[in-house]
Amino acid sequence: LPDGMALIGFAGGVLEFSMDLLGMERLMTATRREPALVAAVIERVGQIIYGVFETYCQMDSVCAIWLGDDLGHKHGPLLSPKWLTEHIVPWYRRFAELAHEHGRPLLLHTCGNTATVMPAIVDAGIDAKHSFEEAIEPVECFYDRWIERIAVLGGVDVHLLSAGTEAEIKQRTRAILEHVAPRGGYACGSGNSIPSYVSATNYLALIEAVTEFNAAAR
Repeated sequence: LPDGMALIGFAGGVLEFSMDLLGMERLMTATRREPALVAAVIERVGQIIYGVFETYCQMDSVCAIWLGDDLGHKHGPLLSPKWLTEHIVPWYRRFAELAHEHGRPLLLHTCGNTATVMPAIVDAGIDAKHSFEEAIEPVECFYDRWIERIAVLGGVDVHLLSAGTEAEIKQRTRAILEHVAPRGGYACGSGNSIPSYVSATNYLALIEAVTEFNAAAR
């Protein structure tokens, strides 16, 4: 890598991979009908992800560990908060402990309305949370509620990035930065992954807004 550049080691999540293996509907019904099967799949998936993160932690070029595990939809979590707290979040704690033992932060990307699971996620030792959608909650609201315990990543809505004008994107980006700048603990970016239908022009408008804000703050 060029001097000053580092990597973030990424892996998909415990719930997502378990759903890929069993199917979403079957996993959901199996939590009641075949709990031993679900537990065995989650255990194996968790072990594999843990091994991947162990490998990342041996690489000097890896500065952080990133877990992607979508837990919710627009109106709430995919499974009950109690079930997620008992079966999925303990793996987050293990990943966080591993990362921290090696001096790396653990970052979590999770889509959907996860408000009812956030207390458990924060207690597990996650260092920063990503994925925000305006239709669920503006990033500023989450920031105000949780910034004393967890850092915040992204928040410029993907719908705005895909359908908005350059001026609208810059205005929204500046509004977020003005809100969070006094307290810090925030890294600006999109609310989710950048899909192919976001134009390069609109994406660059986001980057330019951040660059201009930082230059003015110096």
